[in-house]
Amino acid sequence: MIVLLINDQLPAELWGKPLPFEGVQVIVEKEPSPALLTAADVCIDLLFEQHPQHIHLYKESGKPVFIASVLSALSEFSIHEEPIARFNNWPTLDQKNILELSVTDAGLSIIESLLHQWRISFQRTKDEPGFVSARILAAIINEAYFACGEEVSAPSEIDTAMKLGTNYPYGPFDWASKIGIKNVYQLLDKLSATEPRYQPAPLLKQKVHEQ
Repeated sequence: MIVLLINDQLPAELWGKPLPFEGVQVIVEKEPSPALLTAADVCIDLLFEQHPQHIHLYKESGKPVFIASVLSALSEFSIHEEPIARFNNWPTLDQKNILELSVTDAGLSIIESLLHQWRISFQRTKDEPGFVSARILAAIINEAYFACGEEVSAPSEIDTAMKLGTNYPYGPFDWASKIGIKNVYQLLDKLSATEPRYQPAPLLKQKVHEQ
């Protein structure tokens, strides 16, 4: 049995696969509990970044847990031996054919076995904020906000140019809207603490504060 933590009803698919995976029972909840985790075989938390305090329950349960955590790395929660994996669940990036995730060496075999059972391909990445794709995309969006703020071009024109010139499915401003500019800003702000090249554009910061 999979416990899926999400605000809404059971989605039609997850990680590019229809739910439930191969007939596995899925129970939708909004909050985890010790009793619920005891009964579950696996927990998938799509709300983790809104409720990171739940990590204590997951560590104590000993059950395999997948947390949607683009912003925070496993190391920040002192995950060492527990079978807990974090995955990239940013809108549009969660629709790729390959799941982007981080897991410790100790937890890899359990996580890998589950994903193989569900026939989900994955790419293990370094345990750092943003994984790979979210870092790259946030940087592209940031550059677009710099360009717009410096009146190089208008958002719609930048979106069109990027889609036609790079064959991206979305322009940077459209992408930021789908992902949520607050999510983009928070990742850039965190990354910029150690890597100045990720310093958020003034216009991006302004738009976030206006929300």
